[in-house]
Amino acid sequence: MRRYVYGFLAFWPLAMFAVMIASMFLWGIEDPVWFSYAWIAGTLLYMAGWLVFIWDVWHNARVPPEKRGLWTAVLFFAGPWAMPFYFWFYVR
Repeated sequence: MRRYVYGFLAFWPLAMFAVMIASMFLWGIEDPVWFSYAWIAGTLLYMAGWLVFIWDVWHNARVPPEKRGLWTAVLFFAGPWAMPFYFWFYVR
């Protein structure tokens, strides 16, 4: 179950960005209220996943101790682009 949740959290930001950008180009922002709420909800979900991944770096036995600081920095600065790689290397 953990792998599925982490997999969703790893690939959610990339899917969210693609859907939001596609919806801006295809439909425009005719109703900014739903678009704003969707963007805020997606961003909050992304931030929760980001914090879960940073927490997992320090509690995952598969991550070598000498690489934990490196992965923390990479996830902190390159969040949505680094989460799928961390998932692939250490969670799946």
